[in-house]
Amino acid sequence: MKDYHDSLDRAARDFLAEAEEILEQMSGDLLALGDAADKDEYNPETINSIFRSAHSLKGLAGMFGFSEIADLAHTLESLLDCLRLGKIPLSGSTLAVLFDSVEVLGSILRSVGSGSGCSVDLSPVLERINGCIAGARKETAELSPAEMGISENILHALTEYEEHRLRENIARGKKLYLFHASYSLDTFDRELGELMDLLKGSGEVISTLPSADGDLGSSIAFDILFGAGKELDANAIL
Repeated sequence: MKDYHDSLDRAARDFLAEAEEILEQMSGDLLALGDAADKDEYNPETINSIFRSAHSLKGLAGMFGFSEIADLAHTLESLLDCLRLGKIPLSGSTLAVLFDSVEVLGSILRSVGSGSGCSVDLSPVLERINGCIAGARKETAELSPAEMGISENILHALTEYEEHRLRENIARGKKLYLFHASYSLDTFDRELGELMDLLKGSGEVISTLPSADGDLGSSIAFDILFGAGKELDANAIL
């Protein structure tokens, strides 16, 4: 925190404290994304994390009445949503827009912290973000259950994001697995979390869907759609 925060009212100080923390998280994630994108092996969860940060900043700024920050964060959130859904590629130009957007957000926060309000012209960065969004693909071909080797019920239960991640795993030649796991209601949250951590070390958890196979009142079951770059021993995992 800088000394100029002391001259601000309590609400502005509270906003800046949270907003700067969010922006620090976004900056770190962006650096990681940029490094990984150079190798074409980025973790989709990194984009999700940046997306969540933009969403949080939008809500925070709106709650405290900083409309310019909320508007920029909202537009940035839309771009990140297109990225996470595969509607636009993670190109060098898109990364540059993301980095510049975070830099502008930082400039606004410094301006607010100095007591001068938002003195940054947002038009150029908003135009660049919207230019990226305008190039987003509008439609994708439907997935065929037969081609995927996945039941129609599971395929239809996937969200738009999960369906995109399934496409990406297939396009990259990943092997698909469908794990079925059942747990006691008393311990499922811990045990399922442990399984997720184990799986994430070997590939990508595409979707976790509740299953009807659990014993009502005593257990709960899940179907876990998973993609990996190598053969896995399911017995060693479950």
